[in-house]
Formats: sequence, C-alpha cells, structure tokens
Amino acid sequence: MRSFALSSNGSRAMSSARDAAIWLEDIRSASAKILHYVGDRSQDEFLADEACHLIIERLMITLGEACVQIRRHHPGIALQIPDISQICATRNRFVHGYWTIDPVLLFGMCAVQLPMLREAAERLLDQCGSGPPPP
Repeated sequence: MRSFALSSNGSRAMSSARDAAIWLEDIRSASAKILHYVGDRSQDEFLADEACHLIIERLMITLGEACVQIRRHHPGIALQIPDISQICATRNRFVHGYWTIDPVLLFGMCAVQLPMLREAAERLLDQCGSGPPPP
C-alpha cells in the first residue's frame, strides 16, 4: 500500500493526509484489478480458485483502507462514494475477522458493487482533474 514507506532506518512512516486523488486512484486501481482477476468466471469457478481469493482479499484491504482514509480526511468526497461505510466495514472484517468472510458474498460484491465503486472513483478523479492514467 502506498500510504506506508520504509524510512532509512527500516521503520514505517505513514502519511497523515494525502491528496484525495491519490486515495481515489488506489480505489480505482484496486477495483480494476479485482474485476480483472474475477473476469468472466462463474461463481463455481471463483469458489474453486483459492489463489484468486487471496489476491482479491489483499486488494479489498487496499481499497477499503483507501475508503477509510478518504472518509477521515475528505468527508465531502466520501459522501459521493456509494456504500463507503460497508466497504470500510468489509476491510475491517478482512483484517480482523478474516475467518468470517463468505466467498459467495465476496463473489457477489465483486460482481455487483465493485463496478459501481470503480465508476465513482473514476468520476471523482475526473472532477479532481486527475483522471485515470492512460492504458
């Protein structure tokens, strides 16, 4: 996650308030990667692919943390992100209650909510004047 950097002595330092566009790009990027990894898999194919689960879980933590930080530092922008509270709560479940994650619900979230989240991040990035990077 880009919010942490290793200092010269090996300790971690976290940026307190990054520009909203950086957090939005983290959301857009993680959402796009999740949608790529899920692809056109059926639910059964998804459930059978443990490597895909692990990748998606990690990316969900990244985008969830970006949502947490936007809500903390940029509350006006957070109001424009659909289901931001649920996304933050999901991030917390991945980090603190990983054993409670239902892969069927995760698949549904990828199929239904993530396209809307990615679109919202792209729209907000455009409003910030920092659209997604070229392909």
